[in-house]
Amino acid sequence: MGSSTADNPLPVLLLSFRARMQKDGVLVEWQSASEYLNQGYEIFRGEDNPDNLVKIASYVNNPDLAGSGYSSTSRHYQYKDKTAHFGHTYYYYLDAVDFDGTRSRYGPVVLTIDRPIVSEQPHSAIGQFVLYQNYPNPFNPQTSIRFQIPSSGNTSLQTGVVELLIYDVHGRLVRHLLRQSAAPGDYEIRWDGKDDQGNIVPGGVYFYVLKNGLLKLTRKMILMR
Repeated sequence: MGSSTADNPLPVLLLSFRARMQKDGVLVEWQSASEYLNQGYEIFRGEDNPDNLVKIASYVNNPDLAGSGYSSTSRHYQYKDKTAHFGHTYYYYLDAVDFDGTRSRYGPVVLTIDRPIVSEQPHSAIGQFVLYQNYPNPFNPQTSIRFQIPSSGNTSLQTGVVELLIYDVHGRLVRHLLRQSAAPGDYEIRWDGKDDQGNIVPGGVYFYVLKNGLLKLTRKMILMR
């Protein structure tokens, strides 16, 4: 956090700093009570680890994060993080940078993504029912599975109910990851290497299947133990 003196005040006095889930990402927002020679803001994020930080946004290339220089009135800022993934915990930090490059850090704000995030895009741009390769692959102990639901005007979409299932090499159902109505968009589901009873499954080759009515897409993945 940095310290403040009469001769060297903090560039920003914050009233609030928070992160909250929205359907298409994480909204990071903050409100300043005052700003002193504040050039702008940068947002850093740690994924499942508060020490492994990556800069995800900066005033250098995002005018919405530019500071107000000197201001004695309250100002509100926000940034939408659309790269967060289901099943992860994120640590957000905010850096206020003054005009000589001095930084003051605020945070962390901690948020766990407990439901899939849907990427907002026009329905007309979503033209295919797509199942992506899981990542990482091979994996241990968890992996992410992404898929795309097309707009309802696409004739390949048989019904609004979508299922995502895991099978072993013998064709036995291991895990029913998803069965729900899904709006058009991109989805991401995490598999933790467990069956429907919560048991850890052995390493080997598995198949994940995305079903929608008569339409079925299948991909292979490898679990390392």
